[in-house]
Amino acid sequence: MKSICAFANDLDNWGGGYIVIGVQEDNGRPVFPLKGVQKDKLDSYQKNIFAKCKLLRPAYTPIIGIETYQDKHFIVIWCPGGDNRPYSSPKTMEKDNKERIHYIRKASNTVEPSDDEEKDLFRNFFYNRKFIPYSN
Repeated sequence: MKSICAFANDLDNWGGGYIVIGVQEDNGRPVFPLKGVQKDKLDSYQKNIFAKCKLLRPAYTPIIGIETYQDKHFIVIWCPGGDNRPYSSPKTMEKDNKERIHYIRKASNTVEPSDDEEKDLFRNFFYNRKFIPYSN
């Protein structure tokens, strides 16, 4: 959730990012042979991802697809920069958690923004909005 939120915020306007489920990693590099996702788990994983995305505020749904490579299945989540930035995600998935964070990406990390970075998120939001004056 945190990484989806961070990609949706796309602070540096790089086009968001991708998350691939089914690839084990070691220090940022894929571990071979690739594991993939069991075919009978693909649907439940997608439903789970979709349900958890409903926790993002404002509403945001990434593009979720199934890809096959070397006879193994992978879930690819494309998270383009959202139209209604900034987005926030619950800090934890605990039921009583009320704290929300506007996560961002820094290099290959999902992090909580500094005060200045959070100001930039909101500044970009207002800068990119097209306000139409009300008239009769």
